[in-house]
Amino acid sequence: MPLGTGLASQVVVGEETTWATAATPDHAYEFDTEGVAYIKNILQGTGLHAGGQYNRTARRVVSTVTGSGDVQMEHAFNKMGFWWKKNLGAATTPSVVVTGAYKTVFTPAGLQGTGITYQKGVPETSDGTVIPLTFSGGKVGGWEFSVAMGAIATLKETLDFQTVSTATALVTPSYVAGNGVFNFSQAVLKVGGTATTTSGVTSISGGTQVQTVINTYTLTGGNPMKVDRYGLGNAGLKKEQLENDYRSLGLALAGEFYNRTEFYDVFKANTAQPVQLTFTGPFVTGTTPYSLDIILSSVFFDTADNSVGGPDVVPQSIGCTITDDATNNVIQVTTVNADSTI
Repeated sequence: MPLGTGLASQVVVGEETTWATAATPDHAYEFDTEGVAYIKNILQGTGLHAGGQYNRTARRVVSTVTGSGDVQMEHAFNKMGFWWKKNLGAATTPSVVVTGAYKTVFTPAGLQGTGITYQKGVPETSDGTVIPLTFSGGKVGGWEFSVAMGAIATLKETLDFQTVSTATALVTPSYVAGNGVFNFSQAVLKVGGTATTTSGVTSISGGTQVQTVINTYTLTGGNPMKVDRYGLGNAGLKKEQLENDYRSLGLALAGEFYNRTEFYDVFKANTAQPVQLTFTGPFVTGTTPYSLDIILSSVFFDTADNSVGGPDVVPQSIGCTITDDATNNVIQVTTVNADSTI
């Protein structure tokens, strides 16, 4: 029986090997919220006409169109590589760790040439029919990875598209069976140490697990792009979005003021150091666990607020900027899971 509510909604995406040539959506994601919408740029003629008091119907036109919005989901063990590749740009071919477990490394690279096809299924209340809206020519303009005390890790994607079609049939989503999620209890945060890169892969030696109680980790990435590449002869459709400014990476940590040396002294000295967050989940197979590892090679602590607001434990919030040390990957995300393909 149909449902006619958000319980019947779906989000399924696919990778466009040629930008704006719609792909078959084949990656289904269990999501929390989404707000991708079709947007029209409406022009209204305003020429004066004797005695007229209202705009003319015949002079309303749609000049350009686009699509944009966010989708937020829990960070699952499997199939999240699609998003990390689109966030950063490059991914290694999944390599076998042991039979049934694969390692993939995601690093920054250019985003030109490929795109995202995004199909949302929206249930009608009238009869429960799920209506497909298929957006193509998509890019990731920004993203946010976050984990907080007692919570599941989440990933939010901010997307921009060329257009939408209502003619594409609704795909049947195929979800990964038993696809668990990473959570706060599985995470370990390390700071300091030395970053080195061999064969394009960065590692950290000598990092120290933080003693400070850190209860929130929020990493944000921005991929600035020119999204208004409209030209004559394109029927109001934009050309491919192109990166047109430096990418941004920001990290916000929140917790307690445990001691001065761990964060405050580093903030005051204005020295950069690596920050590494690692989640270790249950076993993929045998004794090989699911894992998600995020390395930030060169992190500056911009703020280290420890304002006393009352009798409770003194809080500390640390705002960070991630920069390029010209030697190591600025950011590197490594997954170990059951994905033999991205």
